[in-house]
Amino acid sequence: MTTSTTQKQRCAVYTRKSSEEGLDMEFNSLDAQREACEAYIASQKPEGWVLHHGHYDDGGVSGATLERPGLKSLIADIEADRIDVVVVYKIDRLSRSLMDFAKLVDVFDRHGVTFVSVTQSFNTTTSMGRLPAGDLESLIEGRLTAFFRDQGEVFDVLDKIVEDAIMCRDLTAQATILAGQWPGMSTSDKRKILNDLVERLDLKAESIEIHIRPYRLPQILSANDQPPAMMTSTNGDYPTLCLTIQARLKRVGMETRFIINGSNADNRRRPDRSLLRLLGQAHRFRQMMLSSQGQTMTEIAAEAGVSGSYYTRILRLGFLAPDVVETILRNDHPLDLTAKKLAANSRLPIGWQDQRDSLGINAADT
Repeated sequence: MTTSTTQKQRCAVYTRKSSEEGLDMEFNSLDAQREACEAYIASQKPEGWVLHHGHYDDGGVSGATLERPGLKSLIADIEADRIDVVVVYKIDRLSRSLMDFAKLVDVFDRHGVTFVSVTQSFNTTTSMGRLPAGDLESLIEGRLTAFFRDQGEVFDVLDKIVEDAIMCRDLTAQATILAGQWPGMSTSDKRKILNDLVERLDLKAESIEIHIRPYRLPQILSANDQPPAMMTSTNGDYPTLCLTIQARLKRVGMETRFIINGSNADNRRRPDRSLLRLLGQAHRFRQMMLSSQGQTMTEIAAEAGVSGSYYTRILRLGFLAPDVVETILRNDHPLDLTAKKLAANSRLPIGWQDQRDSLGINAADT
């Protein structure tokens, strides 16, 4: 029974199958997807989840396009404020295109709608699960450019597709050039390549799997944008190639980010300005104290235009270990070390090694 404090969540099930094979059976793939999703919704009844009885099914329709009757009906009902949660069997039921997937996430976010994949431990109804689409796109771009730079891996893939060894060598070299040009390319050019190359994404608890179409590589890498003549095949007979990013969703301050596992290489584009301002303020407060002529802390705080308690709390940060400050300035600190967390740490140790341990900064990182 839903309590009065539990907000009702209207849950719509979306199903899709690319081929029409088996759709005429009494119980088909779409039915199986719906059954699994409805069972999941029922399991969330204590959270206020209720099944919205509209049917949003696309049988025999590719996930590479948004031109799907069932999907259009789903979006129309989202825009009409009839749906709070979209439930799918797998994420690729929504879309197999990275760019289209990002567009759908934007639609969901604009209307306050979340979505759940019942088989992939992916749930955006919680703050931890909300999908940071910008992070996702950046991680995928980074993994693809790393693949393009790996001449051995690129050559091995092309060698199975292109018969001519010299052409294979030239295309491999072109992949390295493409990786170097990528940062300066227009967004539209990048997205064209991503749409052509990426077959689907699998978002898992500890990783992102990017499945690419290797048979598209020769055309993408060909300087004249034409597929090389000497190919063993020009169709999609080849299995997809899986590129993996070991990453997980992690709460950082007020938002959720994708964090690359095992390192601090967390796809930050710029330093945390709030942290830099906080350290600058701490340094100024320390200088004010050291240059004071017998003033009390209360008087110095008044001169700084802050309360006494705030002044003394921030002043402590003026005595951080130099290597800790340097790590923060390099933007190489743990991603969960935010300005709010640092300012609120009323028990910051005096000893430098104790500070490192408390803040999660290893000496090897400094």
